[in-house]
Amino acid sequence: MGDIVGANQIYKEDLTFVYQVSTIGVTFIFPLLFRIKFRFTSQQILAVCSVLLALLLLVCAYTSSIPVLILCAFFIGALKMIGTFETLVSIQLVITQHKDYGMFFSVALGIVLLSAQVSSTLAILLADRYEWEMIYYLMAALLASQALVILVLLRPFRIAKPLPLVGIDWMGVFHWTILFSLLSYVLTYGRVLDWYASEKIMVATIAGLIWVILVLYRTYTKKRSLMLPRVFRLTNVNVAIIIILAAQLMLNTTGSVLGPFTSSVMRLDNLHIGGLNWWIAAGILAGAAFGYWWFKYVNGPFRTVFALGFVMLTLHHVWLYFSFDASAGEQQLYIPYFFKGFGNIIIFAAAGKYMTLGVGFDIFTQMLCYMAMFRNALGNAVMGAIINENAYTRLQDYKQKLSSKMDGSALQPLWQQLYGQAIKHGSSSLEASQISSKVIYGRVSREAMLLAGKDIFGTISVFGLFVLAAIGTYHFSAPVIKSFPSWRRIFLTVRRS
Repeated sequence: MGDIVGANQIYKEDLTFVYQVSTIGVTFIFPLLFRIKFRFTSQQILAVCSVLLALLLLVCAYTSSIPVLILCAFFIGALKMIGTFETLVSIQLVITQHKDYGMFFSVALGIVLLSAQVSSTLAILLADRYEWEMIYYLMAALLASQALVILVLLRPFRIAKPLPLVGIDWMGVFHWTILFSLLSYVLTYGRVLDWYASEKIMVATIAGLIWVILVLYRTYTKKRSLMLPRVFRLTNVNVAIIIILAAQLMLNTTGSVLGPFTSSVMRLDNLHIGGLNWWIAAGILAGAAFGYWWFKYVNGPFRTVFALGFVMLTLHHVWLYFSFDASAGEQQLYIPYFFKGFGNIIIFAAAGKYMTLGVGFDIFTQMLCYMAMFRNALGNAVMGAIINENAYTRLQDYKQKLSSKMDGSALQPLWQQLYGQAIKHGSSSLEASQISSKVIYGRVSREAMLLAGKDIFGTISVFGLFVLAAIGTYHFSAPVIKSFPSWRRIFLTVRRS
């Protein structure tokens, strides 16, 4: 992100918003996935998605226009979701012959999350050795090669006769996308624009409220709306979403607090920071293997597997609370990063299976879209905004408190020492004075960051304990085996919807 921000002279929040738009593209393509699958062959879907993604990535590498990046990001999100879905449902019986959703989500999410970790680490490596655009060129080349392999090796096989793309609520896709884009804009740019002191944030909020009314009106009055109203009344889905939001809050502290800590306090370069991703990847791999084993051989209570996931995330923050110090080394982050990866996939795989209980296949993709609203499109933005605002407020508060307790008698010896060292190195009196003041300010900022970080990790650790207590007292549905329906049943259901 730092390379792109510097190269294109844009804000960090601009790239964050672009990323949020890509997750919106992922989210609102869900209700159309089976319609697309029954309209085109796997060969057509995967080849077209590969070629279009390659072209869009090349556009992203060459443009610095935020509107163009936003438009590309939306279609990148939609296309990668279409391609991922087509791939995974085509090998679902290879993943689990038992047709169990828990086993399927453990492997599917493991593939997705591991790919993200490997991709981000590779991007850092290429940016360090070459240029930041190299990851785009490499991915575009891989996608183009993939399209060629698909055209040569895959047969144009259909599992059913082509289903026309009629009756789809395209306006619903547009309105939901606009609504979530406005919400993401407010949450992403709120702090940098000083929230409602900004006219832009005020306008975006009012427009968002208008679009909420419009979307709800269409949802409850249109016969074939993008999201059917009964999706929002499913108890298991709503419980799973609450669990997902709690997990998202705990997962978002890493970028907001650990990012500045590893770069400014621990002085780690991008390569070492990227190397920490391998410990998250190890946790994801172990969590995927455990989830597959659990749902295949144990299939025990949901309370147990949810509790295990939140124990891992709570231990992640407890470990960081006691390790968050100016003398901390890189090796002290290995185990908490492993815990984070393990807890992440366990919670989301279990939530994925839990929300399928009692859900008819006629609203299955709408249910996935509803879940993705909070897992992808809104969860990151809301929880990220909460943690970022909390971290910023605490940091400024500690800076003021530390500064107010520093009198001249305490600062004078340190200032004189720094001033003398600067003079010895050939600085002028004015330069030595400026250097000494900057060093003192840097130390105050570092101490304030450490205190604010410990506060946040401690608060999230206590929050994790409350979540564990709530999980222990809530009565979850029984861990039944819910199997995938046959392709014929899926086709008939999609044709009627």
